[in-house]
Amino acid sequence: MERNIHILLISTLLLLGIGQGGEIFLYPSPIGNFLLFERNIDQSITDWIDRLSSITLLVSPFLYLATKRKAFLISLGSVLFFIALCTLLRGSKRNYEIALFTQMARYIFPFALMLYFSKNERGESWGLSLFRLSLGSTFIFHGYEAYIGEPQFVDYTLYFFKTLMQEKDALLFLKVIGVIDIILGVLCFRIKNPWVFFYMAFWGLFTAFLRPYYHGLELGLLPMLLRAPHWGVPLLLAFKFYKLDTKNLKA
Repeated sequence: MERNIHILLISTLLLLGIGQGGEIFLYPSPIGNFLLFERNIDQSITDWIDRLSSITLLVSPFLYLATKRKAFLISLGSVLFFIALCTLLRGSKRNYEIALFTQMARYIFPFALMLYFSKNERGESWGLSLFRLSLGSTFIFHGYEAYIGEPQFVDYTLYFFKTLMQEKDALLFLKVIGVIDIILGVLCFRIKNPWVFFYMAFWGLFTAFLRPYYHGLELGLLPMLLRAPHWGVPLLLAFKFYKLDTKNLKA
């Protein structure tokens, strides 16, 4: 089981770095946009910052695997944090003011991983707590977005269900989903039921898959990859608590 968990975490790290780094390599990042439009910094400088951020995100996971140096996880997590922070500060779209909460599973992941891979029980325990905190925040605030009828979520829902739903049905459906997500996000701070986390992993993977399903592979693949923590983290917790349940049954 521990080997499978290790493979899961490393895979999630790689997908996160490739997804977010690839997206910034192809398109202007929230960091560059914030500096360009809000601080009036020359575009040549913001382009250079975007390139540096992209390289950091793409290379850091592989350098960590090769060297096991924590500095590469810190650099990865720091860039992801500044992406969320600049998204919040720019606030050019609806719900960007909660970006630090909706994106928490991404930028916390490298820091939680660093603690989880430490060689002591206390570090692993702190890492699991950070994983749970970031997962809970992501589900609660994505649930809030669904509940208030985030237009992009409405589009995804209507596109997925095709002619089976009208807009009013999609809005009602999203309210139900939003309530479920918020409840699960709150509960995940306390519960240790693996099946709840298996469901959260399924839902995180499904909502990530909606990006290429709706936008096509060219525009949706990288957004799907950078959401790897949305299913990787709950799957980790499901495996950990399933293993704990199995031990308790044998005892």
